[in-house]
Amino acid sequence: MYLNSIVDLFNREVVAWLISQHPDARLCSDTLLNLGKTYDLHGAIIHGDQGSGYISWEYRDTIGQLGAVQSCTKTDRCWENANMESSNGVLKTECLYNRFGKSRFNSRRVRKADVLDAVVNFIPYYNERRLKEDLGWLSPEEYRKANVKGTLPVQRNAF
Repeated sequence: MYLNSIVDLFNREVVAWLISQHPDARLCSDTLLNLGKTYDLHGAIIHGDQGSGYISWEYRDTIGQLGAVQSCTKTDRCWENANMESSNGVLKTECLYNRFGKSRFNSRRVRKADVLDAVVNFIPYYNERRLKEDLGWLSPEEYRKANVKGTLPVQRNAF
């Protein structure tokens, strides 16, 4: 089971996510298409690492169709993707390891349905209630609402 998520760097909010049985270009593209259903991505910079899903032609075509611009981490610059890795680390530690135990989770001794349930419930908590020091001890959602001129693209049908 693989989670693909997109985090807005403005407020560290998970703005789109999808779970699949395969870590492939389809998962990456479908997550981006889901984001495009909610937000106008024209001109948005979509950053990713050099994983095969993110450098595939399918994903590149999806970015182009949405009018976004692709940014990719260089091989020797792992820190460029640090915010995404940090978000993934929070999910693993606070959601999965705390609930199931690190060794139990890593050795795949947890039912997929239980993992899915944990993730589905954690992401809204992460966005709506988990306070972040670098956001002035606000949740990502609170920070976005307090800074309405932030960098998040305009939500479709917002007017």
